[in-house]
Amino acid sequence: MRIYRRLLLAYNKLLAAAFGLDPWHAGLALDRLYPADIIAYLNKRGETARESAIEIGCGLGDILVRLNYKTKIGYDSDGAVLKAAKFKNMLSFQNKTQFVQLDFPGSFPNGKHDAIILVNWIHHLAPETLKSSVRVLYEKHLNPAGEIILDTVADPEYSHNHSMNEVVSGLNCRVLKIGDYPRGREIYSLLKSPQ
Repeated sequence: MRIYRRLLLAYNKLLAAAFGLDPWHAGLALDRLYPADIIAYLNKRGETARESAIEIGCGLGDILVRLNYKTKIGYDSDGAVLKAAKFKNMLSFQNKTQFVQLDFPGSFPNGKHDAIILVNWIHHLAPETLKSSVRVLYEKHLNPAGEIILDTVADPEYSHNHSMNEVVSGLNCRVLKIGDYPRGREIYSLLKSPQ
C-alpha cells in the first residue's frame, strides 16, 4: 500500500505540474482520513439512493470517482483543475465521472441529486453566502431523502470558521456528524426527510 500511495502522489505531482495547478492539488485524498470516511459513508446508502452524486469544488475528483453512483458529476471553477481531473479520470479504471466548470455560488448545478458534496473549500465563503447557497442546494437540487455533505473547520488560519448551527438554521433537515479530523475539521451530512 505504501508503494501504491507513493506512485499516486508522484502521479498527482506530475499532473499538478503539467496543468499548472496549485501544489496542494498534488496531495492525496487517500492520505487524509475524511475523504475515505465520506466515500465509505455514501457508498453504504441503498442502491436506489445512489442514482446521482455531485461534488462542487471537486478538484481532481478523488472523492467522487470512488463513489458507487450511477451518475457522478464534478464541478469546479478552475478550468485547469477540470482538465487535469478529466485526464486523470480518462486514464483510470474507475467508473467514468463527468467534470463541468461551474462558478459556484454565482451559478448552481442542474437537476436534483441524491448526494451533494461541498468539502475542503467552503471556508472561503462568507457565512451568509454559505448559508444561502446551502439553502438553494437543499431546496432546489436535492432529491427527497438526499443529503448534503459538508465540512466546518475551527482553525484561525482559514478565512471563515463556520458554525453548523448557523448553516442549517431554518432548514428542515437532520444533521448527522460523520467525524472529527485534524485542524478542527468536522464532516456533516444534512439529510433531507421525504416530504
